[in-house]
Amino acid sequence: MASKLFKQDYGLPDPPILDIWREEGIEIGLERGLQQGLERGLQQGRAEELEAVTLRQLTRRFGTLPDDVVAQVQALGRDQRLDLAEALLDFTHFRDLTDWLITHGR
Repeated sequence: MASKLFKQDYGLPDPPILDIWREEGIEIGLERGLQQGLERGLQQGRAEELEAVTLRQLTRRFGTLPDDVVAQVQALGRDQRLDLAEALLDFTHFRDLTDWLITHGR
């Protein structure tokens, strides 16, 4: 905006300070974008790891899981997966898992 003002109103090239501010603004924007991307990536990685560990524990306890059960576990939110990871320690039968999914699933 200031650049347009100098060019249109005065026919002058951008003063050096505008270039410095522009570069600093770009750097700040890039840093923020990278930070946000990193945070999202870490959150996604943790969510995927929690899902994988939970499914692995369930598979170890009950053997190969039906596709619909896997899909239900994958559809759970982070907090629900944490609850399931804790609850599965008390499951003794496959029915305990399906009952839990009916009660706590989406």
